[in-house]
Amino acid sequence: GGGAVVGIAGFPPGTLAVWLRARVETLAERIRGSGRPSLRGKPPEEEVEELLREREPIYRSLAGFVLDTDDLRPAEAAAEVLSALGSP
Repeated sequence: GGGAVVGIAGFPPGTLAVWLRARVETLAERIRGSGRPSLRGKPPEEEVEELLREREPIYRSLAGFVLDTDDLRPAEAAAEVLSALGSP
């Protein structure tokens, strides 16, 4: 999940991190539709805003590629990542 990068200084050489970025509203809607419990006991929008305030600088510093996923289905996002990596 998004917390996987918290507390690490970087990745081994040759590693490419991809940030699958989305707007707060999109992320909150995805959380509501997932059935997952809240991490912090707050409404999804508030929770996402807090997490992004904490994590966005980390994501930005580690990401070698950023993909905005608001309007993409999972298969489309995967195809975009593969294309960016130069895969057929």
